[in-house]
Amino acid sequence: MPKEKRLLIAFDMDGTLTKSVSWEDVHKAFGTLECAKEHRRLYESGKINYEEWMKKDVSLWLGKDYSIAKKVLLFYEFIEGLEQFCRFFKEKSILAIISAGLEERARDIASKLCFDFVVSNGLVVKNGKITGYKCMVTPGNKGKLLQALIEKYSPQCVIAIGDTEFDKSMFRFANIAVSIGNHIDCADIHVNNFIELLSKLTAKL
Repeated sequence: MPKEKRLLIAFDMDGTLTKSVSWEDVHKAFGTLECAKEHRRLYESGKINYEEWMKKDVSLWLGKDYSIAKKVLLFYEFIEGLEQFCRFFKEKSILAIISAGLEERARDIASKLCFDFVVSNGLVVKNGKITGYKCMVTPGNKGKLLQALIEKYSPQCVIAIGDTEFDKSMFRFANIAVSIGNHIDCADIHVNNFIELLSKLTAKL
């Protein structure tokens, strides 16, 4: 990847690039969303850590047909203006997805929009059935993953874009932190979509 690209833009996926959340979409397809809400409450109350939350969620899908999950993961809508935003910045930027969402969707987005780097969580599949999970990204290690990219490419400017508190660890390593859709108090820029963000960044950079 060319080192002369002066920008590194790191995106969360669920709720940031797409309107829906990959985990929730799979839960809806398998009818496990209500059970999953209890797992989220356990995590948010501090009773389990992120990987335990992930393990509990995936336990609801063990033995289920992966093709059902894949179908919903490949059906999604982009946040408004995303494609235009990526086209504008592609030639001058390294574009990265750092997401705790599911990799089938993350890799599809990366392919469609020509991202340079993607890391996300995944499902283990054997003989067409879901048998486990791969935990690569947590809210706590997003920043470390971004830091590794910064050390590798030495960009002049780092932009991190997210939509929840889970993205704060990335924000700590960014020159410009962007919250999209939701208000994150430590973000430098707050926007509702990528049309607004493109306008703000072109005036700022």
